[in-house]
Amino acid sequence: MSVYKAPPRRLAKVIKLTPEGYEDYKSYHANVWPAVLEQIYKSNIRNYSVHYDKVHHILFSYCEYIGSNLEEDVKNMKEHPITQEWWKVMEEYVTPVEVNVKDRLVCGGNL
Repeated sequence: MSVYKAPPRRLAKVIKLTPEGYEDYKSYHANVWPAVLEQIYKSNIRNYSVHYDKVHHILFSYCEYIGSNLEEDVKNMKEHPITQEWWKVMEEYVTPVEVNVKDRLVCGGNL
């Protein structure tokens, strides 16, 4: 008898990178702190990738969630002290993206 395993939940996020912060941000992400990577794994996140649009300075991140309680796993990540420290460092380089709904491109996927 086989047990059904739900497919991963695909998650994405878009943020804006400050143009002057690109090199530092890239350097940090080439050497992510091991404790942050461990917490991402413990939080059931897999296939994490970040893509950069140099023209608009937009970061698009994608990951797959394989756990069964996203809310709890996100809570645990938010409470992890070293991940909090990492996010504090990254705050210097990013800002929220303002979206004009009329200009938004919607792609297929699990919506």
